Amino acid sequence: MRLIITFSLSLHSQTKTAPNMKTEEMTYETAIERLETLAREMESGEVAIDLLATKLKEAQQLLAFCKDKLTKADEEVKKLLEG
Repeated sequence: MRLIITFSLSLHSQTKTAPNMKTEEMTYETAIERLETLAREMESGEVAIDLLATKLKEAQQLLAFCKDKLTKADEEVKKLLEG
């Protein structure tokens, strides 16, 4: 996960998600699981150089998705507490 967290600092808002996964089908938990899988694959050093950029792009998109989910949840909780 260390490798993935490093990339979160340079993220821009993106709306794309993991391949073959529609936004409404993806949950925060699913995105985190995929991020963990990608991190393990990249940290192992066994990812073919041709696939590295693709996997990194997917990780960035998943991070943006998770960041958006957390931001929206935080805003909703704040509204409820102000209630």
